[in-house]
Amino acid sequence: PNRSEPNVVSFALLLDCYLFTIMKIKEYLIPLPFTVDEYHLAQLFMTARASESETSEGEGIEVLKNEPYEDAEHGKGQYTLKKIHIASRIPRWARSWSTGLSTLCLIEESWNNYPICETKYTCEYFGPRFSMIISSLHAPDSGEQKNIHQLSKAELSKLKVVRLDISTPAKPDQEGKEELDASKFKSIKTGRGPLTRGWQKKSDPIMCCYKLVRVEFKIFGFQNRLERFIHNFISDLLLNSNRNAFCWIDEWFGMTMDDIRQMEDDTADVLHKAIHISTGKPKPDDADADNDDVQLDQSSDEDDPPDGVDESEKDSSAGNFESESKQPKSQLKETNSNSNSIDSNSGGVEATSSPVPPA
Repeated sequence: PNRSEPNVVSFALLLDCYLFTIMKIKEYLIPLPFTVDEYHLAQLFMTARASESETSEGEGIEVLKNEPYEDAEHGKGQYTLKKIHIASRIPRWARSWSTGLSTLCLIEESWNNYPICETKYTCEYFGPRFSMIISSLHAPDSGEQKNIHQLSKAELSKLKVVRLDISTPAKPDQEGKEELDASKFKSIKTGRGPLTRGWQKKSDPIMCCYKLVRVEFKIFGFQNRLERFIHNFISDLLLNSNRNAFCWIDEWFGMTMDDIRQMEDDTADVLHKAIHISTGKPKPDDADADNDDVQLDQSSDEDDPPDGVDESEKDSSAGNFESESKQPKSQLKETNSNSNSIDSNSGGVEATSSPVPPA
C-alpha cells in the first residue's frame, strides 16, 4: 500500500478512541405558560397519562414504588422506582447486536423534591457501561438563567444548550392532532393560548424547565452514535410531552395533589395488568438480562439526526463521569459563567416516542 495515503481505518479507530472518553451533556430549556406551582401538577398528570397510553401487552412501564421520602438538604419529596420495557423501541441498526436486546429494560429512579427533580436511568444488560442522569430545575422565567445547574468549567466546555418551543406543531407521524397543537389550542378554563410566534415574551404566567441531561454509553465503536440517538430521543420526548401538558390543561387544571396521587395509584394498577395479566406472566422481581457480547457494527449511519437538529457541537476531552446519582443544586439564582452556545431548535426530533417523560 501507498504509505503516503491516509489510513482511513486507523483514523476512524483513533477518532472513536477519542470519542470513547467523552460524555455528551445537554441542557434543554423549555419555556411554558404556567406558574411553577401549576407545572408541578401538570408534570405528574402528564406522566401518568402518558404511561397508560404507551403501555400494552408486555411493553411499557411498571411502577414498582411510588412513596414519600425526606431528604436532609431539600426536605420532603416523592420517590418513584419504575421498570421500563423498551425492546420494541430499539433502533433497527442496534437490534442485530445480541438476542439479549429482545427483553431490554431500563430502571428509572426519580427523586422529586419539586421544583428540584433528579432522575437516574440504568440498565442491567449494559451494567456500568450505560448511565443517564436528568437533573431538572424549574424557575419563574423564560429561560434566561445561565449555568443554573452550577456546572464546573470542564463541564461547561462540553455543554450544549438546546431551546425547545412547544408551539411547534407535532409532526404528522407523531401526534399530528389539532387538539394537541399548541399554536391552535385555546384553554376554556384558563383562556390561555393559542401560542403564537414569540409567545414566550408575552405570556403571563411564564416559567422555564431547565433539564440537564448527562448520557454516557461506554461501548467501543458505538458510543458517539448511541449517545446522539439518546439525546435525539430525549429532545423529541420533552417537546411532545410538554406540548401535551399544555393542551391537556383543561383536564388537570384545578386538580389537587390528592387527586393526582389517586390518579397515579389507579394508573399503576392499569399498567400492571397491561404488562403482566394480559400476557399471562407473573410479576417478576427483575428481568433476566442476556449478557451476550456486543459486536461492533459496521453498518451505515442510518439514524443520523434529522434536519433542524444542530449536531455540530465540538466535544472537548473530559474525565470519567461518576454514574452515581447526586442531588441537584437547590439554588435558582443566576450565576456568571462562560457563555454557552444556544441552539434555537423550535422543532421536534425524529425519534421513537418514549413511554414516559422523565421528572
